[in-house]
Amino acid sequence: MPNFPLDTGGDVRGKIDWEGGVWGALCWGLAAEDLPEQYREAWRSMAELYDELDRRATAFYEQLPPEADGDAEY
Repeated sequence: MPNFPLDTGGDVRGKIDWEGGVWGALCWGLAAEDLPEQYREAWRSMAELYDELDRRATAFYEQLPPEADGDAEY
């Protein structure tokens, strides 16, 4: 497992790989403040987009009817 703090771009890549990629790192809550300064703004931007998508996906899912037992079709 990569060590904290994340001091270099290599450290950031290792942490992101450990979390399963950028999407996984966003999902698990890697914060911009955990990254070296030069990567923070780009990470914040992606995190904002991720949060918006998460809110929209949750709202969409909540509008679906509840699944009845044995009703799932895949």
